[in-house]
Amino acid sequence: MWQNIFEPPANEVNNDKVLAQFVTQVHRVYRAVNEMGGEVAARHDLFVGELDVVSLLGAGGCLRMGDVAKRLSISPSNATRIFKQLEENGLVTRGRAENSDREVIARLSERGEMLYQRCCPQMVSEARSMFNGVLSTQEQATLLGLLGKLNGIHI
Repeated sequence: MWQNIFEPPANEVNNDKVLAQFVTQVHRVYRAVNEMGGEVAARHDLFVGELDVVSLLGAGGCLRMGDVAKRLSISPSNATRIFKQLEENGLVTRGRAENSDREVIARLSERGEMLYQRCCPQMVSEARSMFNGVLSTQEQATLLGLLGKLNGIHI
């Protein structure tokens, strides 16, 4: 059967529609989750990016600044700006790594840890109300694995 070389095969057209719908749905979920994070952040006089850093350090202890930027998908200069603000507010501390003069290690201060202990349950509660009525625990775990795969992270 002859096919016009300027038209994609039918299965590719369907795949393009699925991909377009996928991108739209991911974007919608991102906006909803970002809005939820913004509400939690605002309760604590933070911006979303600052809450992201507090959450990451609270869950992971001390991390290299470059790793924080990579894990949050932000530029190193943006990470530095966020850390500077958090440091001025007494929520994080930064220092050179023991084994490298180039690497900067960040950790939550005592005040930052207390903030994390207040924010984390609020974020979990908000996420629970957002997702539990829609996805089972197994579906949430599957989605987490798929998102990690898409993000290049092995969970």
